[in-house]
Amino acid sequence: MAQFFSGTGNAAKISDHYKNLDRIIADLHTTVTMEIGNGVETITSIVRDLLDKAVSKDLDTSFNALPRVNGAPYNSKERDFQRGCLEGTREDILLKVHEWADNDSPLLFWLNGLAGTGKTTIAHTIAEYYDKRGQLGASFFFSRDQQHRRETRHLFPTLALQLGGRFPPLKLKIAEAIQRERHVVDLDSRTQFKVLLLDPISAVYPQITSPIVIVLDALDECERTDSVAEIIQLLAVELRGFSRRLKFFVTSRPDANLLLTFASQEIAMDSRALVLHQIQPSIVDHDIKLFFSAKLSNIGTLLGNTTWPSNDDIDELVRMAGGLFIFASTVADFVRGSNVYMAKDRLSAILEMGRITTSKTTSRHPFLTLDGIYLQILNSVESLHSSVEMSVSPTFQLVVRTIVTLFERLSCRDMASLLNSSESTVRSSLLPLHSVVVVPEGDGAVQIFHPSFRDYLTDRERCAEDQFYVHAPSHHATLTTLCIDRMVTILDKIIFELLTTSECDMPDDVRYSCRHWLTHLTQCDSNDEVDSRVLKLASDSKWHRNWTVALGLICDTDEAMLCLRQAAEHGLTCSTDEPTFLLKVSDNIRQGSTSEGLIDTRASTQLLNLSLTLSETIFEINYGATESPMHIPTSDIQMDRAARVRPHRPSVAPRKALWDVFDNIPDTKTTLT
Repeated sequence: MAQFFSGTGNAAKISDHYKNLDRIIADLHTTVTMEIGNGVETITSIVRDLLDKAVSKDLDTSFNALPRVNGAPYNSKERDFQRGCLEGTREDILLKVHEWADNDSPLLFWLNGLAGTGKTTIAHTIAEYYDKRGQLGASFFFSRDQQHRRETRHLFPTLALQLGGRFPPLKLKIAEAIQRERHVVDLDSRTQFKVLLLDPISAVYPQITSPIVIVLDALDECERTDSVAEIIQLLAVELRGFSRRLKFFVTSRPDANLLLTFASQEIAMDSRALVLHQIQPSIVDHDIKLFFSAKLSNIGTLLGNTTWPSNDDIDELVRMAGGLFIFASTVADFVRGSNVYMAKDRLSAILEMGRITTSKTTSRHPFLTLDGIYLQILNSVESLHSSVEMSVSPTFQLVVRTIVTLFERLSCRDMASLLNSSESTVRSSLLPLHSVVVVPEGDGAVQIFHPSFRDYLTDRERCAEDQFYVHAPSHHATLTTLCIDRMVTILDKIIFELLTTSECDMPDDVRYSCRHWLTHLTQCDSNDEVDSRVLKLASDSKWHRNWTVALGLICDTDEAMLCLRQAAEHGLTCSTDEPTFLLKVSDNIRQGSTSEGLIDTRASTQLLNLSLTLSETIFEINYGATESPMHIPTSDIQMDRAARVRPHRPSVAPRKALWDVFDNIPDTKTTLT
């Protein structure tokens, strides 16, 4: 062994072995290190990916939780009957809008005009055009006959959702903003605008390469034009520096508030205005003639008469239209009718009406011919019903007056339930009005085609015929009693089922009644019958509890509390804290049902029983078991009706009693536990 190690040749071999061993160990170390590094990188990548997905999912959840008005976009299902401009018409106007949108021009383009001049059709066309080009940021079409579309409180969240859905970088910034300001939707419009639009747009503005167009139609249909004026001011002032890549196309009638707003110096310098009813008449008449020629010649083809109507007939219709596209659209639909073979007779009747009104000036009354066609349509209904039993006419009046005065659209089925009628009766009443009222098949909501028809029916100077005139305050009284009847009849039967099963759903007409009976009450004339019904409600604690719980199930908290405040103004408040308590309980159940499926049947039943038992106890402590639970606020600002319907108020001031225990109602799971 000693000889082996002492040999020179062997020493060299041993040295080589050591070197080889070192290389093997080094290679092994490098390989292991690389594999460990790769493994760490892989694990890090997986973890990072999982974290990114979790964050992305959290951001998506925050973004998608924004409230939205589903019927507001130009292409929403609720606006399915709306169409854009006929090809070849309104070209001068559309060219002006395109030049404004595609160049370094003011932020706002305001298209204003009288009712029926085609503002909404143009707005639809603009939205559709830029949507096809990938440049439509968002659209919001206001409408006075739908609650959320006549309010501005969800305008900015709805615009933010559409903008984020179309532009991913903006979606990320909006979602991040929502996470920083979790309750942004409960804040004022100015804060919503800053959090949801101004700050996110500022962050991604350099990434916007082509103009983004946002369309806001019929601003005058918002129930508070002062709030719309505030929004216009916000847009013009706060977004002034973004006008190269951000454009707002807005339309309205020449409302006084909006006229003053756009005339102010700070708005005028950042807006462009076009007045539809001041466009050269010959241009408008040319477009209306194209419209009549296209629509009526199709009817002539169906009748096998390609020369009908004559050019003289079309020229007379254009004259009668007086620049109103709604006249042209209504006439075309009316002439065609459900029976095309009566088209010639209908057209002859319209032309005869035009000859009768020729001697009357239209300068004092721009809607004279439009009112004439509306009357012609209504007279055709009267002649149709004259051969039917006498009860048809009052039913027709009831249905039309209801459509005109509803605060939200209802389907024929739900309207029939509210009116104690049948769906077939409602549909048959509306059948002759297809040219002015949209009546979808199935469960679609009935809606007036154009607001000018409602304006006509509710204006005594324009609609002089008693059988057609709608005195809105009188019918609001009728609807108040009908809504009360539906609530009293249905709520007690379904309230527990609503809370405890997935099989029971509140009918839309009952939902409507719960949400709007008080609004109808505030709009109606003094009426002994209505006052008597309200007085009866004031002593019905069971109904009041059912109604309050129902509000919590079908409304968000703000809307429900607004209803309770309206009730207080009419002497319909409960004991000190019961409404708020029941509202919190039912709202918790609604939130739990929405987010995690229906709550356990027994648990939710026990919860509601607990709430009702506690409220009864509060009643007894505050008022005594035999006294009325209803009382009246002592504010001097009470309406006359409240003075007539208020029950006797207890002489002893209510004590706070059990409510201290429930100052902060916990979430549903904790409450149920």
